[in-house]
Amino acid sequence: MLKMRLCYYGILKATVLAIIIVQSACGGNNLNKIESIPSINNNSEKVKTTSLQEYNPESYFNFISTEKLSEWAPINNKTINEKISAQWVPKNFSGKNKLEMRWSHQITTEGSNPRYSPTINLPTGWLVNYQAKADGQKLHAIINPENGRINSLDETLYGGQTDGKYVFGYSQTVVGKAVCWDLNNQEIYWKGMMGYLDNPLMIVSDKLIAINDDDLMTNRVMSGNPETGEILWMLEGKEGLNISSWTIQDNKLWAVIENGELYEINLEDGHHKKIVLPHESQPLRIASSNNCIWIFYSDGYLISYHADSFSTKSEVRIGREFGEPESLEVDLDSFDNHFLLSIKSYKTYKTEYYLIYETNPPKIKMLDQIENEPVCWPPCPTWMVLNGALINQSNGQIKEVDPDTLESIWWIDEKDIGPNPRINILDWRGVCIISDTKIMCFGPK
Repeated sequence: MLKMRLCYYGILKATVLAIIIVQSACGGNNLNKIESIPSINNNSEKVKTTSLQEYNPESYFNFISTEKLSEWAPINNKTINEKISAQWVPKNFSGKNKLEMRWSHQITTEGSNPRYSPTINLPTGWLVNYQAKADGQKLHAIINPENGRINSLDETLYGGQTDGKYVFGYSQTVVGKAVCWDLNNQEIYWKGMMGYLDNPLMIVSDKLIAINDDDLMTNRVMSGNPETGEILWMLEGKEGLNISSWTIQDNKLWAVIENGELYEINLEDGHHKKIVLPHESQPLRIASSNNCIWIFYSDGYLISYHADSFSTKSEVRIGREFGEPESLEVDLDSFDNHFLLSIKSYKTYKTEYYLIYETNPPKIKMLDQIENEPVCWPPCPTWMVLNGALINQSNGQIKEVDPDTLESIWWIDEKDIGPNPRINILDWRGVCIISDTKIMCFGPK
């Protein structure tokens, strides 16, 4: 099944750009030689628009009526008397060379398939949600990166995003709704906005945006007031079709549907339009960077479009057809004028990793092709992007790699840190590693 998320892990028939990639040995530090034929922009555009409260059988999305929204009226326990305007963003990690361990806890997991949600950066620490115990304390907690002190969290609360003071997440006791709670004392301010555990929540232009893209439920996109939990508008997708990939650029959300349709949604009011893609292959993943929308297709093309006009800016081909979308798991992550593209095939059991340089035309470097990549929980991909860093786990090391030189910036030796180690989170305070037996923090010497 085609799986499109973020998390831990959530991105046109035009002129052909031929790229010949001469690959060096796996793991080499030099970029492969790339020869390209410049692409020609295609400025054609066709759109269909949908008006507020208008039922359009041709559209995947339709507005939920004001009367229906009243069923999700928030419950307010306390009043927030300040404007919540932006999402808090952690600073990047700046360590160099070999890192040393700062603290460590022995952990024991509960059950053969313990529950795990991606760890969240907070100003006060790292919010870990792992069905395990660390030195006897449950790992549903906020951990102080400086000293490893564990501050147990109310077991019903799950984090999502924060503005630095309030956390917007979910609660096990409030099924189908989101909650806002105080970062310092865990006190709940409101319960509202429809949502489910692990579905994305984001603060965009003074609004709280929720995306329900789970395979088991009707897909919805909604906007709410972060101070009160009141739903301002809600779009509901057609039953039986899911949002397979999405991205946000400025105040717009771009959503790819399983049937290959692309929609642009104005997050201010929910007005949306269907974009008819000039490329005929199935879109697999969408991402955004530098006012451009990037789409990767099943025939191997990666095409960028100007976000304002949706005219073609550039295109590049990985080199071959990748087969049926249902047999692929694809991720496309943007970072620092680069993209990391990962393609896992459930037919060949191979995982391919590509580094894409955001030039015009784009350049491509194949990082790895791995057969039967180990499956572990929490996830342990060979390559990943985390808080703006390109991370590689191979040859007994976990390391950050410079995308331009492919040289290691910092590294951690896996020896003596427990079986199956994987990077959990990193920010300016350190690098958190989880293995089957330990949770640890590393930093510069």
